[in-house]
Amino acid sequence: MAQDSAKLALSGAVSRFLDSPDLADFEITCLKQSWKVHRFLLCLHSDVFQAWFTGGHEEATKGKANLSEHEPEYVGALVKYLYTFEYDVDTTKGHGYTMNFHIIMCVISDQVRSQPLPEHPTEKQSLPTSQYNLRGLAEFAFSKFKGALREIQSPSDIAEAYLLALGEGTTTRLIREAIARFIFYLRETILPTVATDESKQLEEVMRSHPDLALAVIKKLPTATGTPKPLQCQEKDYMCPGCRKVFKAHLANVNTMRYDCPTASCTYTSNGAVWNCQNMKR
Repeated sequence: MAQDSAKLALSGAVSRFLDSPDLADFEITCLKQSWKVHRFLLCLHSDVFQAWFTGGHEEATKGKANLSEHEPEYVGALVKYLYTFEYDVDTTKGHGYTMNFHIIMCVISDQVRSQPLPEHPTEKQSLPTSQYNLRGLAEFAFSKFKGALREIQSPSDIAEAYLLALGEGTTTRLIREAIARFIFYLRETILPTVATDESKQLEEVMRSHPDLALAVIKKLPTATGTPKPLQCQEKDYMCPGCRKVFKAHLANVNTMRYDCPTASCTYTSNGAVWNCQNMKR
């Protein structure tokens, strides 16, 4: 218990140096913003950062690193994590933004280097495969991503998230696997028989990225497997516009709109209204 208290106290002491120039000996820049940081702390988090300062790299010579390949909000979150083991997200921008923020943090922590290594690298100059190799940040961001994924209802948000996670790192692969599982378990809702504008976006991503479609298909039960729950079965719906009956599973939510499948009918409404009409029949 005393040892845990000492660790917490040390962590709290380190966090006080965030945004403080005291003892700072390095600078991280991004576009017009900059952060004063401490080399020793960077080395504790990542062997890539350590290589900057021990392998004669440009970053050590200049005393700064330019991370303008990322947006300042993500670099700021990265710096905060280095000192506090957490970062903030503006959740007022919606669940989709929050989920994508965590994905981008995973990409930053787990990203494959875009620049080539020196033609004849020495043992010290050889850098790890990951751009920053921030395993702690990757685990933290992935955990936050999984929590945000459970709040998503929009198929278009799922499509965008998958495209953001098309990296070569370990964590981005785990994100794609989690998205495939999510699609499988909610397939009747986010991939309805009667396609919506949003579900069409996800369908297009699955067509253009067969690995995602294959991952979902492999999770389907066999013919002798467990039957789908009753709430996942198709129902008969009567369109209030043309009065024709069709089979579909329409999610009982007011955030997703569905069109009548009859070509000559223009009736459209959200899932809650469709299900309410169905109960009145």
